[in-house]
Amino acid sequence: MLIDAGRTGGMPAAMDGARQLLAQLQQGAPFSAVARQFSALPTAANGGDAGWVSEGEMTPEVEQAVSQMRPGQLSQPIPVKDGVYLIYLRDKRAGGGSTLVSLKQAAVALPQGTTAADEAAARAKLEALRPQIGGCDTLEAAAAKVPGVVAGDLGEAEVSDLAGEFRQAAQTLKVGEVSQPIRTNVGLHLVEVCGRRSADQAALDKEQIEQRLMGQQLSMIARRYMRDLRTSATIETR
Repeated sequence: MLIDAGRTGGMPAAMDGARQLLAQLQQGAPFSAVARQFSALPTAANGGDAGWVSEGEMTPEVEQAVSQMRPGQLSQPIPVKDGVYLIYLRDKRAGGGSTLVSLKQAAVALPQGTTAADEAAARAKLEALRPQIGGCDTLEAAAAKVPGVVAGDLGEAEVSDLAGEFRQAAQTLKVGEVSQPIRTNVGLHLVEVCGRRSADQAALDKEQIEQRLMGQQLSMIARRYMRDLRTSATIETR
């Protein structure tokens, strides 16, 4: 939500208005209702909801404030060139240089204290299974043919959040490649990387991108129009 300094009569008035609105929000006023009434941004029509915003799309002042906020938190008034922002951070997800990987596994349960012979037998079983896996689509079916082996989809995770043994595999394996057996405290695992993408590649479809660009253009046009009106206005005092 942006309190436009041009509409309120200057930055001091915009800052004072932002403080008053912040007090209302802290007392329980819905952010969406306040944004619809007072925000100068095109997102006011959506209750101030800007959707997912990537790093670099915000002004430096707002970006710095958001980086220090937690989900569910309201910002203090943030002065910028054209006015004062109030931000409500709904959620935050990994971005920047982070990498997300999709993983599947085939595993043999081996609790701590398993004999060397049992571990060697499990390792041989997985090493025999490994060349039979033709890709992520066939991993479960191939594993189902081997007694004692269970397979499953580990879903998508950020590489830095994975346990050490799995993190190394996720960093070094190519998509579609299967690891050597990995020993953890619960068993032996074959891990396959099914997909890899940068975390800052937001899942925006064509319509969302068009709407965002149109909103930015409308915002610039509206501000330019208001400046022109103020410049050309004739004020009569009687």
